[in-house]
Amino acid sequence: MSDPSVLISQFIAMERLRQRFALEFSDEHDDAYTGNQLALAAAAYLVHGTAAERKKGVAIPSGSDFDVRTIPEIWPRDWEPVWFKPTDRRRNLVKAGALIIAEIERIDRAAVRSATDPGVRVGDRGEIIFTDDEGGGP
Repeated sequence: MSDPSVLISQFIAMERLRQRFALEFSDEHDDAYTGNQLALAAAAYLVHGTAAERKKGVAIPSGSDFDVRTIPEIWPRDWEPVWFKPTDRRRNLVKAGALIIAEIERIDRAAVRSATDPGVRVGDRGEIIFTDDEGGGP
């Protein structure tokens, strides 16, 4: 009998591959999210349908009208609500796991850049800071 955690991690890895290739979310795409958006999206999927979820209603264009949907308040503010696509609890957890992996990958890439480029460093929240710009002058 195989270890269930291996199978579960394979589902998460497959979802991460789906995000990268089917949705075309490249490293460059993910690297733009320096405001914790990937982690917040993961949290939205984690809390969806639980007592911890705090919701807000949003209007989503639908043809010539609007549909009102409820999304978690924690959903990234600069991401369109239409991208929040919850399904069943297990699938939501798989999506959250893949988004966590995406955030860790983004942080690791930023750390590598900061180690190889003296003009770049990683901030406390994983954001990329161009140290040449910190002085405020030209």
